[in-house]
Amino acid sequence: MSLILLPFLLPPIASFLLYILTLLRALTTTSPRANLPAPFSTARRILLLTAHPDDECMFFAPTIIRLVEAGVSVHVLCASVGNAAGLGNVRARELVQSCKVLGIKPAHRDKADFTVFITPSRSSTLQDSMTVWWDEAAVADVVSKHLRSAEFDSIITFDSQGISNHPNHRALYSGIRRLKSTNPTPAYSLRTVSLPRKYISILDLVFTCLQPASALFVSSPLECARAQRAMIRHTSQMVWFRHLYIVFSRYMVVNELDRVV
Repeated sequence: MSLILLPFLLPPIASFLLYILTLLRALTTTSPRANLPAPFSTARRILLLTAHPDDECMFFAPTIIRLVEAGVSVHVLCASVGNAAGLGNVRARELVQSCKVLGIKPAHRDKADFTVFITPSRSSTLQDSMTVWWDEAAVADVVSKHLRSAEFDSIITFDSQGISNHPNHRALYSGIRRLKSTNPTPAYSLRTVSLPRKYISILDLVFTCLQPASALFVSSPLECARAQRAMIRHTSQMVWFRHLYIVFSRYMVVNELDRVV
């Protein structure tokens, strides 16, 4: 019986061991900056492009937390206020509270060096919708304006599948692809994995390591708990399945970023 079960036990055991080794490496490194993946080892300022309030903690928390701990200034540009249900003002406030938990400061709208910015709800081209594909030129224009306001080392956003296949997420990737034809700022996208892998938390680590990425971020249990606290700040969005999500989603623990070319 034990031999029959062995093939099924090996992946979770290997994932657990990889997780322990990753944490030990982080603990024995002399500084948080030394733990950063090579593409971000010298970064000073990063622009994170999201589609809706709560994207930052649902999907990008491992990246944000590790960058912030290393002293990198992470700026969140949220393309919409998430007004699909008429809660745009509420969700905008929740985003700021979530970012505070993640270590990102709230917006300073009178300064060029803001850290959290939300595209105004009056922007008719970037409205939260499960069925609308955002205009790629509009996305590129919004990002371009922010790149001119300060010097950013890199841009981070969703990949072509948008993790959940949400059209707004996917449009951000297309907008960045369009922008790259005129702007040389390096861009990285968060890798989408298959549905079964999305909800096995750290058990996905062994499969992650079999597919090398430009950058890999893995959260410790304390960092994962911090991401969960950030998500809970989005009170208006905490329906029952979100509580399950923050426990089982591998995106609360693992982020792989690929270079956008």
